[in-house]
Amino acid sequence: MGIQKNLDDYKTVINKVITNHGVTVQLNEVILDGDELTVSYNVTYDKKLSEIYGENQSEDNEAWHGFNGISINSRELNTGSGGGSRSVDDYTIQSVLTYDIGDLDLSGDLDIKLSCSSVEANGDVNKKSDKWGFEFKTNGDQLKIDTKELSLNNKFTLENDTQYTLKKYTSNAVGQKIYASVSNFKMEPTYNVDLKGTDNLGNKVEFYASHSSKDNALFKIENIYGNLNENVKILTLTPYVAKYPEQGGKMDGEYKQVGEPFTIELAQLK
Repeated sequence: MGIQKNLDDYKTVINKVITNHGVTVQLNEVILDGDELTVSYNVTYDKKLSEIYGENQSEDNEAWHGFNGISINSRELNTGSGGGSRSVDDYTIQSVLTYDIGDLDLSGDLDIKLSCSSVEANGDVNKKSDKWGFEFKTNGDQLKIDTKELSLNNKFTLENDTQYTLKKYTSNAVGQKIYASVSNFKMEPTYNVDLKGTDNLGNKVEFYASHSSKDNALFKIENIYGNLNENVKILTLTPYVAKYPEQGGKMDGEYKQVGEPFTIELAQLK
């Protein structure tokens, strides 16, 4: 996950393994971070990754697509997820997947089920997805990470009149987030929104849009530049957007400033 801090106190170690159709899936760990549930897992094939992908092999490739569904205490969640993957050897891909669970109460004992609505194994999409279901029990109170919060009230408006209001900044051992409400939402054109800037030590800082809807958005710190320095006192950020192409294809990467710079005084975190 790109996190350097020790998260042993906040995770459930699963280490459950299922093998089917030449694909072995090992569910490793689960971390609860406020309104998100993150799972890490390994997928090992009976063929080398180079045989599966050929010249198109990359760390982002993954021929096994799973964990599309999640239920907690028998409640099916209609939620989005995101994550990333990397190859760890010639046969194995390691992935981290994060679910947005909203305001669901995750206190006390939890019965969590992960299921697959469809599976592509070694290029064959007709494999039975129920073979890769996982069920485990954990405790939300034990997994809950000590999180500090700070209220915000910063607004900016996109060219299509969609307005973002930054409401809250949070920080814990997993990372930093900024929560926003969205109003006057417009479907088109579609923008990628980032909050970019520096800390008071001169380090580059960026928050990317982890997810966004017509009502709210969540920005997470981009730790490609390293974790936020523990000695940082002030963040200065500016909203930027890049427009997605109307007919598909890659975004041109041309970001434009859409709001005024604002500061976050980290000494006020409680």
